[in-house]
Amino acid sequence: MNELRANTSPFKASASLSTGVFMAIMPIHGFQVISLIILAFVLRLNRPLALLGVTVSSAPLLPFWVASGIGVGKLLIPQSTADMIVSMCKSILPSKVTYFIATYSATGFYQSFIQWFLGSIILAVMCGMVVFSAAYPLFKTLKSLNSVYNNNKN
Repeated sequence: MNELRANTSPFKASASLSTGVFMAIMPIHGFQVISLIILAFVLRLNRPLALLGVTVSSAPLLPFWVASGIGVGKLLIPQSTADMIVSMCKSILPSKVTYFIATYSATGFYQSFIQWFLGSIILAVMCGMVVFSAAYPLFKTLKSLNSVYNNNKN
């Protein structure tokens, strides 16, 4: 438990937890923990709190996050924008890849993928901000309660 609080201000603790949640929802499934550890090291965040935040992307919740990303993407990314990005991707990708995807996938795969990808990024930012907004007052209160307890103890 001391590792969670070691030399951590309420701001840094909240930032660590919210960064973990942010990275958990980012559409880089399978690489969240590795990228979070690197980011936490570079930004000097509290690594245990950041790892606690990344646990929201556990296997049972993953379908929820994917579906939420698609929903946010469909809600906020217009079809015309998705079509424009798809046409850019088709011009960049090799023709064999685009032919394979068009032949062996459901209709609208590209548009759904773009909406999921961008929607997941938007959802990650929103969830990170919500977690920070909720955690900062909590950590600030816990710190003040801890200082009152330590003053009364002496």
